[in-house]
Amino acid sequence: MSGVCRGCSLRAAVGKPHVNHLERQVAPQPNRGAGEGRMRSRAVPAGARGRRPASDRKARLAAEVPWQAMAASAMTKQTGAVTDLLGRLLPLWTQPVDSRDDAEAAFREVYADPVVVNGTEMPIAELAGRARALQQAFDGLDIHVLDTVEAPGRVVVAFLMRGRHVGPFRSPLGTVAPTQRDIEVRTIDVLVVTGGLVCAIWVVSDDLGLLRQLDAAKLA
Repeated sequence: MSGVCRGCSLRAAVGKPHVNHLERQVAPQPNRGAGEGRMRSRAVPAGARGRRPASDRKARLAAEVPWQAMAASAMTKQTGAVTDLLGRLLPLWTQPVDSRDDAEAAFREVYADPVVVNGTEMPIAELAGRARALQQAFDGLDIHVLDTVEAPGRVVVAFLMRGRHVGPFRSPLGTVAPTQRDIEVRTIDVLVVTGGLVCAIWVVSDDLGLLRQLDAAKLA
């Protein structure tokens, strides 16, 4: 086969110069201005259409900072108030009632006398008696706070109560003999606070779950 292609033979026949296919010369491109080159080379990312300019986003975020700081400050204050209340309240239920010189006086530092529990007034002496009975039924009582919410005059506390069933437990279905089982009860308390004292409590606890853990209730 010839080393010259048919197209080149035809070009030579009409008087046009031969062009080497392997060494073609590309005509130089005219110089573009710096701005034109950048504009042509910039690619718009997918999904970028409709975005606000970076300057607008920065301005919007800067305007939000004071509000974020105010919210953080308010949250700090709420957390401090809740922490103070729970720091006084929880030990009344986890630490032995009879270890105090005056248990009822200790309860009056946190609760009003009487205090309303689920819509019924209860004297402080009876409330302290409930804490004593709970501690006698469950050893090593521990309360793990899951979450707290504060509103004007209200504190909502979600927590887990853990312990070991070592004594008679008076339940809504009757007294349950000791089982030596470890228990964990989910509870939500809505505390109504007036003048720094808890004047009312709404308690929502998983009593059925506790009885099932003690094998005192079974689902059909």
